[in-house]
Amino acid sequence: CEPGDFDRKNDEWRYVFQEMMRNNSVYPLEFLTNYKMGSFPGVYSRAMGDMYAQSCAFVNFLIHEYPDEFIAYQKKMAGVKKSD
Repeated sequence: CEPGDFDRKNDEWRYVFQEMMRNNSVYPLEFLTNYKMGSFPGVYSRAMGDMYAQSCAFVNFLIHEYPDEFIAYQKKMAGVKKSD
């Protein structure tokens, strides 16, 4: 979780994602959901950076295109208790 607008902040992540788009190396969305929140354990460091950049881009898309739904989802997730 990083504060700020993806378009104005974290230019490095935006650049990485744009490079992924140019190289046709964007991961399927389902691939990103296989990991626990906050980490990509056991993933090669370059791939980890790519997945982080893609995750940032996806969240930015959700915030801009579906702001009400995104906030509702965040509120719902904040109320969910984690069980180990």
